[in-house]
Amino acid sequence: MIDVLISGVRIFIGLVFILFLPGFSLGLVMFRKKDFDIIKRIAISPVLSVIIVFFISLLFDMSLGIDITGLNIFLGLSCTTVIFLLIWGIQSGNLKKSLDNLKKVKK
Repeated sequence: MIDVLISGVRIFIGLVFILFLPGFSLGLVMFRKKDFDIIKRIAISPVLSVIIVFFISLLFDMSLGIDITGLNIFLGLSCTTVIFLLIWGIQSGNLKKSLDNLKKVKK
C-alpha cells in the first residue's frame, strides 16, 4: 500500500519536473511579464519543456556521447532550469535585490 503511494508521488513529481519546470523557467526568460500573463505561461510550459528535454537528450547522446539515463536527464534538466532562473533573476533585477538584502542581513 505504501509502495503504491510512494510510486504515485514519485510519478507526479517527475511529470511536473519534466513537463513543467524547465518550460516555465524558459518562459520567464523569453517572455516579459506584460506580454504573457500567468495562464499563458502555464499553458506554454509543457510545450517548451518537451522541446528542452528533447534537445538535452540529443545533446547528451549525439554530441557528448553520454548515455541517456534518468539521472543524466535529471541533472541536465536541473542545471538548465537553474541557469534559466538565474538569467531571469538577472534580467528582472530580483537577483540583485535578493543579494543586497542578504548582505544587509549578514551585517
